[in-house]
Amino acid sequence: MKRSASQMGDAMRMALEDSGPPITPVPSGEHLASTDPPSLSASPPEGGIHPALARQSRLAIAHPCEREGEVKFFGGKEHRYVDAGGKEVPHSVTYYTDKYFNDFNAEDTVKQYFPRWNANKFNKYYPLIQYLRLVNELDDVAIKAEIVRLWDANGKKAADEGTAVHEEMQCIAEEWMMPEPPSTAAAMGKTWLLNFCKENHLRVFRSEFTMVYRATLPSGEEIPVVAGSADLILQSTVLGKEKEFTIVDWKIINPEPKVEGGPKTLIGAKLEHPPRFTDSYAPWPFTEFVRDKDRAYAAQLNIYEHILRTQYGMDARGRLWVVQLHKDLGSARCVKMPPMDTAVQTLLEHEAKNAVEAYTQAL
Repeated sequence: MKRSASQMGDAMRMALEDSGPPITPVPSGEHLASTDPPSLSASPPEGGIHPALARQSRLAIAHPCEREGEVKFFGGKEHRYVDAGGKEVPHSVTYYTDKYFNDFNAEDTVKQYFPRWNANKFNKYYPLIQYLRLVNELDDVAIKAEIVRLWDANGKKAADEGTAVHEEMQCIAEEWMMPEPPSTAAAMGKTWLLNFCKENHLRVFRSEFTMVYRATLPSGEEIPVVAGSADLILQSTVLGKEKEFTIVDWKIINPEPKVEGGPKTLIGAKLEHPPRFTDSYAPWPFTEFVRDKDRAYAAQLNIYEHILRTQYGMDARGRLWVVQLHKDLGSARCVKMPPMDTAVQTLLEHEAKNAVEAYTQAL
C-alpha cells in the first residue's frame, strides 16, 4: 500500500522517536564547518570530517552512551581513529575484514582472464582492448595495466557514491534538513528503514556510532586496539526488551553482474549456497568460513557487535543486518548475517594480548 508524504513523515518520526527530553532541532544549514548549507556531494576537507556530518547529533543527545567520545574518526585520505588521549588506534575493523576475507588481486585477475577477453569479440573488454592496441598503440602488458587503472578509477567513483549515500542515510536517521532531495538509493533506504522499524518494533538509537575495543595493561591503564563505526543501531521498543539492539550496515553496491552473462551482484547470494570444493577458506581464526565478500560483511558486523557488547553494554547478538542499496535495484535488499562469535572473540583477545605485549616491550 502506498503512503502519502505526510504518512511517511509521521511514520519516520514514530520510528525515530526517543523517550528522552525534547531535542532542539538544528536549524537548516547549521553545522560546525561554516554557515553555508552542507553539500553531500562535496569532498571532505583534508584529514577532516565531511561538512554534512559536522552537525550536532540529536540521537547522541537523546541516547548518550557510557564511554562515548573516547575515539574520533578522521576521514579523507587519513582514514584513521584517534582516542581521547591522542593515541592512534592501530587498526580499523575493515582492516581485519580485508586481511582475512579479501582475496581479490586486480593484476592477477587481469592476467588470468586477458586471453579470454582478447579472443571473444562479444566480451565487454574486447572493444576496449582493440582500442588501446590500435589507437593508443599499447602492447598487451600496457593494456593490462590500463585495465587495472580503469578498475581503480571506477572503484574510487563507486566509493565516492557510496559515501554520499551513507551521508544521506545519516541525515535521514538524524532527521537533519537535507540540502537537496534524497537520491534514489537513499529514498530506497528510507522506505526500508520505516518498514523494518515498524514490522520489528524498533526505533533508531544511534547513527554512525564510533566505537573502540581496548586492552588493559598490568597497571590498569587501557590502550586502544581496534576501532570502527556502525552505520546504524536500532533499539527494541518492546517492553522488557529495551536492552536488545540491532546493527544495520549500508552497502551501496551495483547489482550489475561482475562477468558478462553471470548472476546479479546481490549481497547474501553466496550465503544461500553450501561451500564448493573450489572455495578458499579464510586464515585463522576464521578457518571455518569461506573467503568471500558476504563473509567479510558478516565478520565486520560481528566485530562491531562484540565491541558494542563488551565495551558499551549493547547486545545485538543474532540481530546483524546488511542492506544493499543502489539506484538499479528495485528495492532495498536486506540480509541477516550469520554469527561468528567464537572466531571474533578469539581474534580480538589475540590482538589485545599482542597490543599489551608490544606496549610493555616499548617501555
